[in-house]
Amino acid sequence: MGAPAPSRLHIAVAAGLSLGIAATIVTLVGNPGHALFVSLGAFTALYGTDRPYRKRVSLLLIVLLMLIGAAVFGALAHDLAALLGAVPGSVTAAGFVVIGGVTLLATLVTFLANALQLGPPGGFFFAMVASMASLLAARQVGVGEIALLTLLGGAVALVLSLLPALWAPHGPVAKRLKTADAAVGRHLRAVDAGRATSRTRTEAAVALHAAWNAIEEADLRDSATSRALHGMHERFAATLGPEHGRPDRSTEAAEDRRLAVDIPLGPPDRRYLLRRSLRLGSFPTILALRVLIACAVAGIAAYLLGTGRPDWAIMSAILVLHSGVDRLVGTYRALHRLIGTAVGIVVFTLVYAAHPHGYVLIALLAVLQFLIELFVVRNYAVAVVLITPLVLLVTTSPGQDPGALIWARLVDTVLGVAVGVAVLWTVGRSFWQRALPGQLDRVAAATAGLEDVLATEPPGGERALEARRDLQFELIEAVRVADAAYRNAPQHAGRHWQRHLRTQDAGYRLLAACWVGVDR
Repeated sequence: MGAPAPSRLHIAVAAGLSLGIAATIVTLVGNPGHALFVSLGAFTALYGTDRPYRKRVSLLLIVLLMLIGAAVFGALAHDLAALLGAVPGSVTAAGFVVIGGVTLLATLVTFLANALQLGPPGGFFFAMVASMASLLAARQVGVGEIALLTLLGGAVALVLSLLPALWAPHGPVAKRLKTADAAVGRHLRAVDAGRATSRTRTEAAVALHAAWNAIEEADLRDSATSRALHGMHERFAATLGPEHGRPDRSTEAAEDRRLAVDIPLGPPDRRYLLRRSLRLGSFPTILALRVLIACAVAGIAAYLLGTGRPDWAIMSAILVLHSGVDRLVGTYRALHRLIGTAVGIVVFTLVYAAHPHGYVLIALLAVLQFLIELFVVRNYAVAVVLITPLVLLVTTSPGQDPGALIWARLVDTVLGVAVGVAVLWTVGRSFWQRALPGQLDRVAAATAGLEDVLATEPPGGERALEARRDLQFELIEAVRVADAAYRNAPQHAGRHWQRHLRTQDAGYRLLAACWVGVDR
C-alpha cells in the first residue's frame, strides 16, 4: 500500500482536528450523545485542499452549504418516509422515499462535481451525508439539530483549513509554480536532447495551465510570481514554433506593458463547463446516468432483501461509479471497495466490542478523519478501510447486534459493488466509440475559433485570451479522453490516434504563436 503524500499532512491534521474540536464543543455544552454528528460537516476539510486560499474560502463555503443541504434533505426524506409509513398500505412506498431521494441527490452531485471539475473526493460525500442524516433522523434527531451540528463541524473545518494562510499565504501557488518549473525543465531538456514527445509537451502544458489558474485564483496577476511564470511559459512556447529560439524583448518597460495585457485567464467559468457537459454522451452525463441506474437498482434490491440499510448498497455503487467512466479503473476501484469495506468492518467490530465512549470515542474518530484525508487521494483502498468504521460508529445505535450488523453490511457492499460493476460495463458501452472523435471535434472548433479571433485582434485582447484559455482546456481534455479511450477501446482509439496527434500539434503551435514572435 502506497505511502501518503507528505504535502497532505497539514491538511489531514486540519481534518482530524476539525472533527475533534467540534465534537468536544458539543460535549462541553452538555449534549455528548450527539457530539459525533458534527462529522457530517467536518467533511468540508476534504475539499479544495490544493486551491489558493483566496479561492478556497468561497469554495469551502459552497461545500459547507451543500453538505448542510444534503443533511437536511436526507433527514426530511426520512421524516416523509415515516409519515407515509404511518399510513396503512404505504410501508413499501415509505421505504422507497429514502432510496429515491438519495439516488436523485447522488445523480445530481455526480453530474455537478464532474461537470464543474470539483476534484477529489468528488460528489460522494454529499450523498453519504444525506444517507447518514436519514439514519440520524431515524434515531429521533431533529432536522434543525442535524443542520446545526453539520454547520458547526463545517465551520471549524473551514477555519482550520485556512489557518496555513497565516504563515504561507501563497503556499498553493508556490507549489504549482514549482511543479510547472519542473515539468517545463524536463520538456526543455528533452528538446535539447532531441527526445521531446507529445507526452513531455502535455505534462508541461498541464502544469503551466494549473499554475496560471492558481495565479488567477490568488489574484497575483501583477506580481513577481506572475512574471516568473510568464518567462517560464515563453521558454516552453519557444519550443513549439517552427523555429526553436527565444523571444526578443527590447526593453523592460515594453515587457511590463506586454505583461499587463498578456496574462492568461484562469480556468473556464462555470457556464462554459456546464454548457459543454449538458449534452448527451458527455463524461458527466454518462456518469450521472450510470449512478442513477445503479443506485436505484442496488437500493431497491437491498430493500427487498431486508438488510435494513439499502443506503449502504447505494453508497457502494456510487463509490464504483462517481468519479470516472473508465471501466478498467472502475473495476479496480470496485475491488478496492470490497476489500476495504471487509477490512473496515473488522476494524469497526474490534472498536465496537471495546465500547469506547466520550472523549475516547471523539479522539478515535478524529484519528480516523485524519487518516482518511491522508490517504483519500493517494490510496483509495486504505481510505475505504477508514471510512467504513467512521460511518458505522456515527450511525450505529447503541445495543445493536454486531453479528447481524456485520453480515448485513457485507451483503449490502457485495450487492452495491456487483450492481455498480454491471452498470459500468453495460450502460454507455458505445461511449468510447464517440468520446475521442467528439473531443477532437471540440479541439478543432476551439482552434478555428482562436484563429478567427486572432484575425481581428491581438493575442492579448479580451476575446483572444478567452479563446486561448478555452483551446488550452480542450487540448488538455483531449489527452485525458485519448488515454482513457486507449485503455477501454484500443482498436477504436487507434483509428483516431493520428488525428489526435495532428490536432494537438496544430493547437499547441497556434497557442505558441500567441507567445513567441507575434507582433502585439
